[in-house]
Amino acid sequence: MLASFEIGNFVWEPNRYVVCFNILFDRGAQYEHGILALLSKIFSDRGVPILSIKTTVSIRENANRLTLFADFSQRRNLIREVESSIRSLNYVKDVKVIEPLFNGITVDTTYAYLTFAGERAVIFRKPLFEGLIKGIREKFGEAGKTFLYHMGFILGREASVNQSVIVRKARGGVKETILLAEEIFKQTGFGILKISDLDLLNKRATIEVYDSFECGLFKGSKKPESHFIRGFIAGYMSSLFRIKVSTFEAKCIAKGDPHCLFLIR
Repeated sequence: MLASFEIGNFVWEPNRYVVCFNILFDRGAQYEHGILALLSKIFSDRGVPILSIKTTVSIRENANRLTLFADFSQRRNLIREVESSIRSLNYVKDVKVIEPLFNGITVDTTYAYLTFAGERAVIFRKPLFEGLIKGIREKFGEAGKTFLYHMGFILGREASVNQSVIVRKARGGVKETILLAEEIFKQTGFGILKISDLDLLNKRATIEVYDSFECGLFKGSKKPESHFIRGFIAGYMSSLFRIKVSTFEAKCIAKGDPHCLFLIR
């Protein structure tokens, strides 16, 4: 079973004094060995536990950023000393120290927005996307389901166009396009996508989706419940095939099937 990946850039440790260090490195730092070891040693030499480390490449800044959360509950007097030691490391351009927002909650407040593959991204936690999808369906009935399908279709088509640019730059073909589509579908939280029986000549495909974020909201139903994801797949495959196709959901986790199964015709 695949694990989940926590993307939130914060730590919740009730009654602990957790401090965040947002560290900006020169772009060449990722090619040098031992930098993380030196950084870790600064904390271990002072008896300060590191709770979390995340790194990212900032395309806009042409640099690398590292966010580190450490527990200073017993070492508050060492915060500035640690900051100074980090600044002395090679390749470090800047260090921002963020102390707890309030009791137990420390957030890396240095970011204005999120990006995914260099483009701005927006996240909906389950309470929000559940309220959105169910709210549209409850408010507009069958018309709401149609709206979700067409919204998914447009997004799927745009995703295909955007991803094809990446694949072309990497000198890839259809195989690489499918591999990228499956991975991005998963990494953006839609579910686990498996595209098989791809027939470019006859414009057909069989697509499995495991743990669909949409259909998982309607478990206990007696019928397939995918409208947004079904539309997304139809839009994506229509762009790939360069002809509008229809998508039929033959299996659905909402009605007890182990996965959702879509047939492209």
